[in-house]
Amino acid sequence: MLLSLRYKTVPIAWLGLFLLLFGKLMAQEPVKQVLPNTVNSAFNEYHVLVAPGGDSLWFSRANFAGNTGGKVDRGDVWLSTRQDGQWQAAKRLPKSINNAGQNAV
Repeated sequence: MLLSLRYKTVPIAWLGLFLLLFGKLMAQEPVKQVLPNTVNSAFNEYHVLVAPGGDSLWFSRANFAGNTGGKVDRGDVWLSTRQDGQWQAAKRLPKSINNAGQNAV
């Protein structure tokens, strides 16, 4: 099978090989880090997003008493920042972002 790319015909196998090799070159091993209790809780944290500089961490926390809708709230967006190498206590984003429904990043 052939694939036409801008007036050139390239065998699909070559395209697949290129994508495989390019993906391996660009892939980075994720950095695994256990975060302190100021960020982690006994509740479900999910949809984690780390800022490009690595000093801000957004995530959603479900069924937590501190959520906008309390323990029945399926998720609010929280933010933790790293200062002087230490992760600060996570703070719930304001009600302009979170409501009593499910909110996620």
